[in-house]
Amino acid sequence: MFGISMMPIGPLMMEHRVIERMISLLTLELDRIRDEEDPHIYFLFSAIDFLRTYADRTHHGKEEDILFRDLRRKELSPEIRLTMEGLEQDHRMSRENSKALLESLRRFNGSQNGEREQIEERLGFLTALYPKHIETEDKRFFIPSMDYFSEKEQEKMLEEFLEFDRRMIHEKYEGMVLRYESEFSASIPKRGAEGGESPMESSSVKWVCTVCDWVYDPNIGDPNGGIPPGVEFENLPDDWVCPQCGAEKDAFERLIG
Repeated sequence: MFGISMMPIGPLMMEHRVIERMISLLTLELDRIRDEEDPHIYFLFSAIDFLRTYADRTHHGKEEDILFRDLRRKELSPEIRLTMEGLEQDHRMSRENSKALLESLRRFNGSQNGEREQIEERLGFLTALYPKHIETEDKRFFIPSMDYFSEKEQEKMLEEFLEFDRRMIHEKYEGMVLRYESEFSASIPKRGAEGGESPMESSSVKWVCTVCDWVYDPNIGDPNGGIPPGVEFENLPDDWVCPQCGAEKDAFERLIG
């Protein structure tokens, strides 16, 4: 009998712990907004990137494309099948609300134009959804689902998980959560504060998108856009666009570090 750490659900449960940490940060941000402070746009764009890439494409991707797929080939109990359908519905609602939150952030300009309320509503939904969703998987679904697979089938599934993860970038997003945890412990990070350099900025030459606040860092490049590390902003192709919102190069401003 496998221990949980050796089962395919082991990596999924470890990813839950990272997602919970980001949800805790989003809850802090939601409290700020409810206290009538402006949304911290840069952090929220980064958080949406985390939710869409780490929580959805990486974590939910393994669940839907591998675990749920293999479970559908089994004779499932009504309870397990119904729970799985509910989890898939949670995934869809998470995607819809993350997309809606991103659209509201793009439209937000600091005025009372209704977007502030939409941002608060979407954050409230997401921060309520994920803890319940994770609890259902950890306590009512993952372990019972493993009873449908032999040890050999579990080994094969775990190998498929590992291959899936090789296409993803866990380290980037786990590091991002750690960075924001450190900054939130001191104060809410804000870019461009008067009187000195903000915690977001560094001495390297970076460029910020004036539409969505996404930052181009030449030390990282834009891997998803085919730009390797080491390419300065001035040397990006003329048709390169912001990977976050699609803005063109002329929408970027240099960050003075």
